[in-house]
This record gives sequence, C-alpha cells and structure tokens, in this order.
Amino acid sequence: MIVGSPVWDYGNGKHFDRSSDRKPFEPAIYQVNITAEMRGLIERLSQNRALLSGIHDSFSGTKPRAAPKIIFGPLASGAAVVADRDKFKQIQSEQHRKLLGIEMEAYGVMFAAQELPHPKPQTLVAKSVQDYADEEKDDRFRPYACFTSAMVAAAAIDELRNT
Repeated sequence: MIVGSPVWDYGNGKHFDRSSDRKPFEPAIYQVNITAEMRGLIERLSQNRALLSGIHDSFSGTKPRAAPKIIFGPLASGAAVVADRDKFKQIQSEQHRKLLGIEMEAYGVMFAAQELPHPKPQTLVAKSVQDYADEEKDDRFRPYACFTSAMVAAAAIDELRNT
C-alpha cells in the first residue's frame, strides 16, 4: 500500500509542437504533502504488524499470501489510467526518480484539502496496489485492495481521535 506524499498532477505542464527543438512536454509540478503529524502517524501504523496482519486475516475473499505493507512516498495523479510500464517509467524519469505509483484521485483530494480554510483537515491518501501498469491485469485482488486501503484509513482516523 502506498501512502502518497508528495502528490502531484503528472499531466500539469505545457505541450509544445513536436517540430520544435524543445521537449514535447515540460511538466509544471505543484506538490502537496501530508503534515508532519500525519507522516508520524503513518510511520507508526506501518510498523504495527498486528494491525496489518489483522486487516489481512479479516478479509474473507481472494487475497495475496502476505499481509499488506505500508510504504510512504511520491505518488502522481492524472486524468488517464496508465496501463503501460514504459509510460510509468517515463513519468518517473521526467518528474520524480523515486515515484512509487500513479493513480487518478489523490492530487485532487490533497489539493482541495490544502485550500480549505481553518481548521484544515488532516489529509491522507492510502492506495493498495493491485496492478503495476499492466494492461493484462485481472481484477481478482481489487476487493482486497479496496478493503485494505479503507481499513488503513480507518486506523489512521482512530489514531487521530485518540491523540
């Protein structure tokens, strides 16, 4: 599972005529980060093996053998589904060498929360990975991915309530 920070829109930028001497696309990357408090909370959850094993064990459908792990790092959002590993590698090489994943909603959520007036909400995007930009993927782990993402978000909310 990826918890994204920073998060940005990989499609934001300027497209140029391919006949020019410039690159055909120059990204304009505006990143949004989670707070230091949320980062600490996620680091604690990522080390809580009992929590992650319990989430895994409580799912009754098709699931991988191993319990989920939480990794924290760069996550790009965009308007299109990326089912092409070469496209992922291109975005990674052009925008952030440590990019962990690409998805479609995180930047919108994080940006909207950042723009809200005080009191600002704590924001978190937790996405379980079910494919790796693979156009031949199947969806057998989709319910598990949705479940684990929701359960980690719920655990984060519970942790915030108790602090």
